[in-house]
Amino acid sequence: MKIERLKVKSQKLWIISFIFGVVMGTDLPKGPASDGGAMREAFGAIVRVDMQTALKKRQAASEGVDLGQSFINAYEANDESRMKLLVKVNKSSVSKELIDMITYATSGEVSSEEMTWLIKITDKMAAIYYNEFSDKRLETFVSNYKKWSQREQKRKKEADNIFYSYKMEIKNKNYDAVVEKWDQSLDMYREIGDKLGEAKRLNEIGITFGKLGSYKTSIKFLNDARQINNEIGNVRGEVSDLRFIAAGYVALEDYTQAIEIYKTALNIVGDLGDKAQKDTLLNDIAGIEGRIRMTAGIKD
Repeated sequence: MKIERLKVKSQKLWIISFIFGVVMGTDLPKGPASDGGAMREAFGAIVRVDMQTALKKRQAASEGVDLGQSFINAYEANDESRMKLLVKVNKSSVSKELIDMITYATSGEVSSEEMTWLIKITDKMAAIYYNEFSDKRLETFVSNYKKWSQREQKRKKEADNIFYSYKMEIKNKNYDAVVEKWDQSLDMYREIGDKLGEAKRLNEIGITFGKLGSYKTSIKFLNDARQINNEIGNVRGEVSDLRFIAAGYVALEDYTQAIEIYKTALNIVGDLGDKAQKDTLLNDIAGIEGRIRMTAGIKD
């Protein structure tokens, strides 16, 4: 999907001209009170909740099992039963661990030998996950990276650098270049088969448009990111996409659709038995229901 020039060629006169404020952390243009404020509030609430969740999880991790390191230890010891047990009892964490390991392995911060070694470990974990839960997505996702060499690793780093260089182009008010860099980097991720990188960048583009008040465009790119994350089995990434999509519908005051999106996310985390994520999503839904009551003039 080319960014159709992101439709930015027609929209950028009023949208992209405000990105500088986002990058530098200044206030966004207010726009209609029911729109800009709602999106900033919705996105801000997601960030706050995610920070709280992350702190709780970090504390829990320090008290419990580090799945990644424990699996590596079992892998090096060729302890098949231990590897299977770790995956079986940590179903809700396997996807995140695999994504984190692949992200690190392909970051360009490790040698090609270490990248190959880490990918072998993730391949083993994904295969066990498939055998235990009959979900082949993670195994298919990892299989592409087994073909990677130093060339793909280098291309990914180049793509990352090109993507984030858009901030300098914004500072220079070279808005056509912003679109070119987003397009170019996405093409590079696709060229090397880096679906994770592509999904992350689509997510960031979607969130950027959401903060700028272009809610329908935001939802479009977040849906594209969600589709890829669903395809590769990146559960947490998909749930994150869904939460931001719901925030977009809240800003559009389409509360019914927002709740439906949250219910989709609830089904995903429910299948994993992830209570922490479930509680977070239920809290989000409660917030929307409160907004509906407020709009209808109903008192608690």
